[in-house]
Amino acid sequence: MSLRLELPEEFINSLQKSVEVVYSNAIETARRDVGIIREYLTIDEACELMSISRNTLIRQYLEKGLPKYVIGNRQYVKREELNEFVEKHEVF
Repeated sequence: MSLRLELPEEFINSLQKSVEVVYSNAIETARRDVGIIREYLTIDEACELMSISRNTLIRQYLEKGLPKYVIGNRQYVKREELNEFVEKHEVF
């Protein structure tokens, strides 16, 4: 004895679209997570990570001692040094 279940076409299409959205979101999250693992960040990536403007990063971080690395015309900051810099400026 076997049981056959038929689903409406509309439900199947809706389910397929939902799976595509979940899959797309998972891929995008994985791409962002890969960026988090990187040791060196561009200035823009550092700004995005800290939720600050480029001017704030330059004036409040780089000009106050956060090391930067320049290769060609690109500037980078080391993730670990960025975290240490922020921790050193903790206010109690």
